[in-house]
Amino acid sequence: MKTLTLSRLGMFCVLCLALSFAAHADDEGVDLRALMSAEEFNEAGLDKLSDEELARLGAWFRDNRDKAVTQTRAEVKAEVKAEVEAEVAAAAAAQPAAKPEKPPEEFTARARGFAGWAGKTVFALDNGQVWRQRMPGKFNYSGSANEVKFDKNFMGGWVMEHVESGRTVLVELID
Repeated sequence: MKTLTLSRLGMFCVLCLALSFAAHADDEGVDLRALMSAEEFNEAGLDKLSDEELARLGAWFRDNRDKAVTQTRAEVKAEVKAEVEAEVAAAAAAQPAAKPEKPPEEFTARARGFAGWAGKTVFALDNGQVWRQRMPGKFNYSGSANEVKFDKNFMGGWVMEHVESGRTVLVELID
C-alpha cells in the first residue's frame, strides 16, 4: 500500500511540476519532453502522440493549471485518506484480544508461591493478573500466607501489601 501511495504522490508531484511550468509557458503551452525524462515520457505513453497532439496537451496544461492542481490535490488527499483508514482498520483487526479490565482502586488476591520479593520479582495472582516489583527492595518470607492487598497510591501507582506481615512494595501490572 505504501508503494502505491508513494507512486501516486510521485505522479502528483510530476503533474504539479508540469503545471507550474505551464503557468510560465508561452502561448504554445508546455513542452512535456523538457519536463520529463525520456523513460517517464515513454511510460506515460506520450511518445505515441504527434507533435501537434503534444502541443495541444501542453496548451491544455497551461489553460487548466489551477483547476487540475486543485482537483488532483483533492483526489490524492482522498486516496491517501482511504488508504490510511484501511491500514488502521487492518491493524486494529490484527490486534490481539483485549487485555482484562483495569483492576479496581483496591482489591485483595492470593499470590502463587509467595516468598517475598527481591528486585524485579514477578507476582502471579490467583485472578490471572501478573504484577512486577517496580522499586528495589528485599523482603524474605518463609510462611504459607499468600494473601496480598493492592491499593493505588496518591501518585497513581500501585502498592502491594503482604497482609500477614504488613510489608509493602511498589508494583506494576504487566499482564
